Amino acid sequence: YVQCTSGVCSAPLPLPVAGLPADTDILGLAIGSSGSDEIAGERVDLLISHRRRLPEGRADSQLLHRSAWVNEIENAGAVRTVSDGSTFNDVKTIPNPAGGLTASWMQSDGNVNEVSS
Repeated sequence: YVQCTSGVCSAPLPLPVAGLPADTDILGLAIGSSGSDEIAGERVDLLISHRRRLPEGRADSQLLHRSAWVNEIENAGAVRTVSDGSTFNDVKTIPNPAGGLTASWMQSDGNVNEVSS
């Protein structure tokens, strides 16, 4: 990730994530902000779509979420599962004019295709 303040941006920095399986292929990554609050500042949200091969040859796919305050994003943060058992594509974050953050993605389990948010 890159941090920008007043038009000056940092060099690319690693984005540490705790709890992501070791042999994972990242399929999609979306980053957005739900805005600032008066107490802790700006919160950053990440959606991570990943897939890994299991020993028996099956693929395991998940959509994960990680959030952090902007001044703590460089610390490894744990992820939580949003959804699993499908393939996740077109992961996006969209600013919500009413406040907050909206996320959307396409998912398919081989039988049903849908857009979720």
